[in-house]
Amino acid sequence: MGAGRHRARGVVVVAHAQGARQVERAVEAGATALAHTPFDAPVSRHLLSRAVAAGQVWISTLDIHRGAARAQAIANLRAFAARGGRVLYGTDLGNGPLPLGVNRRELLALDEAGIHGDALVSTLTDPWPAASPLDTVSTFIAGAAPASPDDVPTWLSRAAVVPTEELARAG
Repeated sequence: MGAGRHRARGVVVVAHAQGARQVERAVEAGATALAHTPFDAPVSRHLLSRAVAAGQVWISTLDIHRGAARAQAIANLRAFAARGGRVLYGTDLGNGPLPLGVNRRELLALDEAGIHGDALVSTLTDPWPAASPLDTVSTFIAGAAPASPDDVPTWLSRAAVVPTEELARAG
């Protein structure tokens, strides 16, 4: 499909964009989302603005990286989110030594990228690509919310994701 035609047909396209000009190609092609925050090079302000204006979603996957790649991914995600970009929590589970369940280190990296409070919660609870959260899953965290914003990533790491219908039956 040509640039953006998939959107008119309701098709979600998630791109793995790594390497020279691949993020630019994904934006130009109208990819709905990037499967990973770009980590191998800085993303220009112009390209970030185009991605945000197009409504592109970035899935974080920050914790899989170390060193310069991690720092670059966090910087790119910080810039994308600061421009109003839609960010989803993601871990790339299965590729590397990552913990099962909600990854506290991923949440801390999102926090480091400037995604705090309600925005951090939204990365976990956003119903994308569904139209309604009632059509998908819900995130449940037992216990009271933390008093300090610094404790939010650790608190969120105790979350469990369940089908929404399971919560409706329990309530």
